[in-house]
Amino acid sequence: MAVTQGGLRLDTGDGNGGSASIIAYTSQAQAINAVPFDSNPQIAAICQLQQDTTNAHITSLVFGGGSTPPSETNALTAKHFGFICDTATLSASNANGTSQTTTDITSGVTIGADNGYHGVLTGTTNYKSYVNKTLKATHTTNLPAGDFVNGVLWQVSIDNDAGNSNQDVLDLCYVDIKWDMQ
Repeated sequence: MAVTQGGLRLDTGDGNGGSASIIAYTSQAQAINAVPFDSNPQIAAICQLQQDTTNAHITSLVFGGGSTPPSETNALTAKHFGFICDTATLSASNANGTSQTTTDITSGVTIGADNGYHGVLTGTTNYKSYVNKTLKATHTTNLPAGDFVNGVLWQVSIDNDAGNSNQDVLDLCYVDIKWDMQ
């Protein structure tokens, strides 16, 4: 990880299966007293989720998600909502701890450029994903509810797929996390 132009760069390094993550945990008191998925949480970021759309790797920007990034198959069933980009396919994603819902939202998005990502979970009603202020998907199934998984508040990650020994990076310029206080 390195600081670049006021942001952070996650770097997989050279090697098959390399990965890098930032995982923000809540304090024990917050984890015990908060019910964040039911408190209209939002995640917003400006970043390049993918810089190279030819090498096989997966990147993610999610609220929640547990302590393990998405797998090579784009699967993440830990409670979360946010964005997952698998090589050149950008998806809106959410899961309730058992099942995941995804929608391909690549159309109209320049993968590899700085984009504004904004995910909004409205209680147990819906999850809306926006890219560059444009609504890209609305999900009403498999919504996360209740508390965080293992105290994970949010995460951003990059992970090389098996067979990819290239050095891949993810640049994170800005991230904002918020939810209603009760």
